[in-house]
Amino acid sequence: MMRDFWIFLFVLGLILFSWPFMNIFMADLVLYLFSAWLLLIVLVFLGVKKKADDGG
Repeated sequence: MMRDFWIFLFVLGLILFSWPFMNIFMADLVLYLFSAWLLLIVLVFLGVKKKADDGG
């Protein structure tokens, strides 16, 4: 289950930081980059916390 989460998180990071996807938000790229980075950090935090709560 957790392996699927980490694979999803990796693919999400690839999609969020790919140039064609970032080109959509070119008007306010800085805000988009900080928001995407914050989203990934929060998701990693939640994943690590869940793993620690499961005893792994």
